[in-house]
Amino acid sequence: IASADNPTKFKYEEGKWDYWYWNESNYAGQKANLYVKQQSEQQYDVAGDGTITKTITTTVRNDQKNDWWLNGRYRAYFRAFVPEGSILIKGSGAKEEIGAFQQYGKTVFDGFYELSPQQTPVKITLQYKLPFKVKKGEDLNMLFQQQPGTTGFKYILNGVGDKQEFDLSKDQKLTVKL
Repeated sequence: IASADNPTKFKYEEGKWDYWYWNESNYAGQKANLYVKQQSEQQYDVAGDGTITKTITTTVRNDQKNDWWLNGRYRAYFRAFVPEGSILIKGSGAKEEIGAFQQYGKTVFDGFYELSPQQTPVKITLQYKLPFKVKKGEDLNMLFQQQPGTTGFKYILNGVGDKQEFDLSKDQKLTVKL
């Protein structure tokens, strides 16, 4: 999917493509990311004119005890890469207002959150409009990219009467019916 000339620029096959790449960095200094579990639920809503509004809720939890050595407070900066031209409608769950900018031919939503062991899970919600339209019942191609070094984040993808669940252990292409 990435070109040899520029590994951060993505080339798509023909058709309309949605895209998702969640990238985060642990700023806390401990290794709490070894214990952090994530789940991302993605919901598509298609208006009568074909406008697609997508709502994504990423839940982050750490159910292990604080041992003050490896596991402790997890302070993370996240970036969610989506198709270029996507427009953020609203975002919530970050410590500060969620930002939006362009990078590597994508729109990026970013923010910061903190999570302590055995704390109530953090829920980051992003609602945005995709930069293209579809007809109801049309298939949409979807590319999920895995952040290197991460394993097994759970994804739930909800189209119209189409629900898919998977653990992201490598980049995946899917088709969702809208």
